[in-house]
Amino acid sequence: MSLDLTRARMEIDAEAARLREISALTTNEPETASQRSFEPELHFEAELDSIPGTECNVRVILSFDGQEFIRQAYRCILRREADPDGLEYYYDLLVSGTKKFEIIVRMRASREGRLAGTRLTLWFWPALHLVLTRIPGLGYLFDILIELVLLPRSLRKIVLRQELLREKINRILRR
Repeated sequence: MSLDLTRARMEIDAEAARLREISALTTNEPETASQRSFEPELHFEAELDSIPGTECNVRVILSFDGQEFIRQAYRCILRREADPDGLEYYYDLLVSGTKKFEIIVRMRASREGRLAGTRLTLWFWPALHLVLTRIPGLGYLFDILIELVLLPRSLRKIVLRQELLREKINRILRR
C-alpha cells in the first residue's frame, strides 16, 4: 500500500513540474519563488483526481472530424483545452489537406507536447499509412487504394450524417 502511495506521490510531483513548465510556456511569465516551492503534500488528495492520463489512443482521436478533432487532440496530447489561435492554426492545416495523423504528430512533437509527455498508443497503422502515402508516385496509388477500401465506411458515415442533419432540420422546422 505504501509503495502505491509513493508511486502516486512521485507521479504528482512530476505532473506538478510539467504543469508549471507548461504554464510558463503559455503565460511567458517567469516563475515566482512561491510557484517553485509548490508542496504537493499540501494538496495531495486534490491532486490525485486531477492527474491527466499519460496515454493517448490515436484511433480514438482520429475518429473525430473538424474542429472537434482538434479539440480532442488538445485535450489528450497537450492535456488542456484548445486556445483560439491553436485551434485556428491546426484547423487551417486540416482543411488544407494535412492528414489528421500528421497533425497529431506535430502536436506531440511541439515543445508543449514534449513537456506534456503523453504516450501515443495504437499509432502503427496511421503512421504506416502516412509514410506509404509520401512515397513519390507509389504514394498516390496507395492513397487511392486505401480510399477505395474505406469507401463503404465513408459512405455509411455520409448517410448517417445526412440522417442526423435531416433530424436537426425537422426539429428546427417544428419550432
